[in-house]
Amino acid sequence: MIVLWPPSQQNTEEELTTLCRQAIQSSLDIQSKLHEIRLVEDIKLSVKIGFGVGQVTILHVGGVFSRAEYLAVGDPLSEAFECEHLATSGGV
Repeated sequence: MIVLWPPSQQNTEEELTTLCRQAIQSSLDIQSKLHEIRLVEDIKLSVKIGFGVGQVTILHVGGVFSRAEYLAVGDPLSEAFECEHLATSGGV
């Protein structure tokens, strides 16, 4: 899952700090509620979360056969995926 916290057009350092704190708090909430939750007997959900910060572009692709997809690209996604890959189960 990819979640974005886009800043307003003002894009101040204070706003970016607040958005980062909200993202971290949301991740901790997800961990506290979902990590090691039992889905069915003998199957548990394991959660680990990574972050990236910076410019992300959302592309709208498709339109053929009444189908459209959205594609997010940018360095912050690579950072987040790498961080998530390096995290241990239950890590943020």
